[in-house]
Amino acid sequence: MKMTFKILTRITAIAAVAGIFATTACEPLSESEQRYFEAREFDADQQRELMQTVAEWNSVDGAVELVKATDAPDDEEGSTEDWIERKRAEIRGDVMFPRWEGRRLGSHNFEVRYTHTVIDYDYNIEKSGFTWEVDTMLKMVNGPTPIDPAELEPRPRREPPRLELE
Repeated sequence: MKMTFKILTRITAIAAVAGIFATTACEPLSESEQRYFEAREFDADQQRELMQTVAEWNSVDGAVELVKATDAPDDEEGSTEDWIERKRAEIRGDVMFPRWEGRRLGSHNFEVRYTHTVIDYDYNIEKSGFTWEVDTMLKMVNGPTPIDPAELEPRPRREPPRLELE
């Protein structure tokens, strides 16, 4: 994606230099030629802007922001981020360590997770959260899906194999 953007920028620069040489070496441009070059420049600017927008959204941070900005599930008002805040307010206890994370699954597919830890008034600790599947190219968000609490438990440490010397 970045390479394509660099190539388009170089092509645009070469075209601009060629246009300058052509206009200084020859007679002034006719009105139709002027309109043509202005239209080409406008198209190139739009293409650069589109490529920059796609590059910004096609990242983990872009996917997380897309999830936060989508409409709240269950036809509730506000965004998904507002919905998460309302869910957190309903919890009896202290909500700790809220975290938004994302990981790339494909060229423009991501999984976004929101997790937090709850310590209730009896000092019980519980982890919970939601996941969303995101396609940044189509700007589609599927979810939320509650995360199984067993997935959020820390994995047991593997002990390295012990070698016995003879």
